[in-house]
Amino acid sequence: MKITDYDKLPIEKNDDKVLHIYTRISSELQRDGTSLGDQKRLGVEKSIELGFTTEKVRGYKLWNEEVASSNYEDFGNRPVMYELLNTMETGTINHLYAFDDDRLSRNEQTQFEIKTALTKNTVTLYTNKSTTDFENPTDRLIKSVFDAFASYENQMRSIRTRMGRVARVREGFWYGAPPPYGYEIVDKKLSIHPEESKWVQFMFKSFASGKRQVDIKSELDKNGVIARRGSLFNVGSINRLFDNTHYKGFFTFKDSLGGETLTIQCPSFIDELLWEQVADKKKKILERKNQNARTKNFYLLRDLLVCECGTKMSGRIAPLRGEKHYFCANKTRMWKNGAIPENEKWKRGKVGDYGCNNTKSMNIDLTDEFVWKNVKDIISKSSILKKEFKDEYLGKVKTHKSYTREMGLEDKKISRHQKELIQIDKTLGDVETSYRMGEYDSEDTFNQIKDNLRDRRTKVLAALEVSKGQKKTIVDERKWVDWIKKFGDQIDNQKFKSPEVHKEYLMGLIDKIEVSLNQDTLEHEFHIFYNLPIVDDGIKYKNIQKKSLGYSIVEGGKMSGFVLPKLEVRGRKKKAN
Repeated sequence: MKITDYDKLPIEKNDDKVLHIYTRISSELQRDGTSLGDQKRLGVEKSIELGFTTEKVRGYKLWNEEVASSNYEDFGNRPVMYELLNTMETGTINHLYAFDDDRLSRNEQTQFEIKTALTKNTVTLYTNKSTTDFENPTDRLIKSVFDAFASYENQMRSIRTRMGRVARVREGFWYGAPPPYGYEIVDKKLSIHPEESKWVQFMFKSFASGKRQVDIKSELDKNGVIARRGSLFNVGSINRLFDNTHYKGFFTFKDSLGGETLTIQCPSFIDELLWEQVADKKKKILERKNQNARTKNFYLLRDLLVCECGTKMSGRIAPLRGEKHYFCANKTRMWKNGAIPENEKWKRGKVGDYGCNNTKSMNIDLTDEFVWKNVKDIISKSSILKKEFKDEYLGKVKTHKSYTREMGLEDKKISRHQKELIQIDKTLGDVETSYRMGEYDSEDTFNQIKDNLRDRRTKVLAALEVSKGQKKTIVDERKWVDWIKKFGDQIDNQKFKSPEVHKEYLMGLIDKIEVSLNQDTLEHEFHIFYNLPIVDDGIKYKNIQKKSLGYSIVEGGKMSGFVLPKLEVRGRKKKAN
């Protein structure tokens, strides 16, 4: 029979006639040719040699650590080894095979602790070179083993504690650290703190409306608001508070055993739109703080321009040198950060992995003029933004309370789906444990149950993504309506009180402007991505002959483009003699 044929046989029910085969590889082992398949084959052959496996029954069980865990020499970080040791403690493992001692661990201390467990549970270890009966160890080995018992028991206790904490977190319980400001612990779960949550909402709304963190701090101080550690808030703690995803309904927890990052639902009191407004504002502030040079000049489009290399474009205004242009600073930033070798820093354009092919700058006045001209053209043709339709549309849109209600419904769906995922994962773990304990009549039964659970998990995941997508649609629609309400007059007459208001108008209308350089014509090609589907939108009347019967608006696209013409530069006039 082939090795794979034995996998299909029913497993031996007598624990004393089952060889447990432990396999793992690393990059060094792969060069030795001892692959996972080779290790399994040798283990199966050993099982046949011992008489455990026959043509009628499978007398082996595979424990495959694979390559992912081979970098961890502490078995607390190797989940398969942990399960093997834990099962060993139940007394159901009497025979263990590994290609050699290094397969168990290369670390002397960890290897010794594993052998301690083998000795304690009288397990016979088989390797490619020898057989060790730990039921009859030498006096010297016994003394060494018992010296390590304390260390072994402590580590196993620690692992069980960590495993228990992960299981509790999966079920929605708090993991033990102090709760974020705005929450308290009730029945071991996060609960909204009635007083603190009001001040968190105040901080979010204030920052989104344009207030600086220092002004927010001043207001908190005036009202005697105390941070979690008993002192006044500072600018840094306010800024870090804006990063807490708990406020919008979830937090992440990293399982240090398996390395998996879990997403856990919790009560929320900051809606998605407000959260995104704060996050976007923080991102823009951070992007400008990370510039190599500060600027006091005003740029209408700089915060929207993105180069073809993915870098935010910069601006430079230096009247004395006759400079006024937008440009890609990718190579400059890399050079200043030491990323470009000294002998290549003066080469123009992209050099290897460094720099960018967009080597020509763009005149600021010309760029601003043509972008605004293109935007005005799109706006003037947009049916959605025309006054007669805009007013009627705004009269039909949902109220703020209606949006909040819809968001709440989607949040409930998301929470329900995630709770079901938690339950499915828990059941999968229970099924796996029952299988390892031999509680199923056949492996086919185990596989059928596992496949059914995984199929259900796939469907729940799909439903979860649909709910998340629907929630994003609601947020985007609210952004759209809020922008139209705020800039209703400017849409029609396109007159702005100041350049700053003009910029705010564009920032709400446009997501980004991608710029690339055509290497043949040396002209810049622009692609403007709008937040609203207003490019070539239209009106569809129910009856073209009787327009009074009503109409529906047909959404357009979100992208328009144009080519920026070259600016003729004649050079400076020579000074007269």
